[in-house]
Amino acid sequence: MPIYEYLCGKCDHRFEALVKTAKQKVSCSKCKSKKVSRKYAVFSFNLGAAPEKAFTGLCNCGAGGCAVCSAKV
Repeated sequence: MPIYEYLCGKCDHRFEALVKTAKQKVSCSKCKSKKVSRKYAVFSFNLGAAPEKAFTGLCNCGAGGCAVCSAKV
């Protein structure tokens, strides 16, 4: 069950909704309008890096021997 991001065409409210089926009708969580459009959400993932090292290519092992540490960034 994916969570999608929507934008209301009536009040411009951005919200997320858990969509159980493709036929499920989604309405604005603020004004209840059914005039909503699904937006493309940007996502990211972390391969086990500590937050302070997330963009350095080093993982928590710090030894440089694992796939994450040895990857060229």
